[in-house]
Amino acid sequence: MRIIPGSRERPAYKKQDPEDKSPGRKEKAMIKVMGFQRKKGDFISDDNRRVEYDNIELYVFTDEAQDVTGYFCDTLKLPFKEESFLGVNNVSELINREIALEYKVFGLKVPKLIAVRALEQKAKA
Repeated sequence: MRIIPGSRERPAYKKQDPEDKSPGRKEKAMIKVMGFQRKKGDFISDDNRRVEYDNIELYVFTDEAQDVTGYFCDTLKLPFKEESFLGVNNVSELINREIALEYKVFGLKVPKLIAVRALEQKAKA
């Protein structure tokens, strides 16, 4: 199951098998980047350590949210580093592009979003 980082109250994204041809399955799920915001700074943790962060929030438009009929707008948060953006040279190239989400499991915790992969752009007719 795909998890939306940062909130337990938001609907989770469905994990879809691209090879699944079962009846009732949508032809293609879509997650499209509409904008982004970089968030960088530091804070003092509960155990008095200084924690620095450098993240990016992607504002996305999707038809992949469970329990939502139609489209859903959401925010995805991931680390701001070169290996977080696959298939593009910089994050601004993700605007108006469809993406796939890349997750990694750390220890026994839930999967964490670590990267987004830009999908092939459709040729305009």
